[in-house]
Amino acid sequence: MKNNYVGIILGLLGIVCIIVAYTVIWNSLGEKTDAVKVENDALQAEVDRLQDLADHKEQYINDTKTMKEEDEKIIAQFPADVKPEDEILYADETEKNSLQLDITAISMPGSSVIEVAAPSAPAAEEAVTDEATGEETGEIVENTVTESEPTKPSNMLYQTPVTVTVRTAYSTLKDVLTRITKDGVNKKSVDMVNMAFSEETGNLEGTVTYNMYSLTGTDKTYESPKTPGVAVGTNDLFDTQARLAAILAEKAAGQAAAAAKSAAAAAQ
Repeated sequence: MKNNYVGIILGLLGIVCIIVAYTVIWNSLGEKTDAVKVENDALQAEVDRLQDLADHKEQYINDTKTMKEEDEKIIAQFPADVKPEDEILYADETEKNSLQLDITAISMPGSSVIEVAAPSAPAAEEAVTDEATGEETGEIVENTVTESEPTKPSNMLYQTPVTVTVRTAYSTLKDVLTRITKDGVNKKSVDMVNMAFSEETGNLEGTVTYNMYSLTGTDKTYESPKTPGVAVGTNDLFDTQARLAAILAEKAAGQAAAAAKSAAAAAQ
């Protein structure tokens, strides 16, 4: 009788062990199945994204070419640098090419960098692991890509403000402002216009502030402006030789006049 109880107990223990083992294994397999399913969903999303890129490859290439051409057109409007001589010559050219425009003063505080905020990184994980299966060996290769620090832009945009004090007619002022804003060779913009009507002259008097722009980091190099008819450099900075010759000529003329006066007095 006791042997029967022992057999029954052992049988029950075996059944319990089988149930426990089945439950543990089933749960473990279920967890692994869920993990594999999540991983497969992520890989499938990546495959769909890559397939979409492949389907639109030609469009992306053409769009990239178009945007590059537009960038080159924009960059072409910015000189490599703007120096004081460029500011002065542009103001002089504006005055010469405009009717009823007199520039009586010019202020040039210097150039400054235009700060442009760097694009913020997307909210994503810092490291992304891609699993790829080798074609020959069939082994799993993990490629980990870590986000790098944002690089400093190679192109730096500078603005050079210029303020000119002018006397001009209203129609001339409009023409000058239009010429500044639509300059397609060297980019400029009008910052502020402060004018008042003059009862004496009947014209407008005041100041015009505009910005001249330059861009570094391009293939352009700065070229000094050329002024026809104006020599660059001199062997005699203070023109001492010409001034000395003038002084000696004046003395000689004085001596000759005195000698002539003395000779005339003696003849009398």
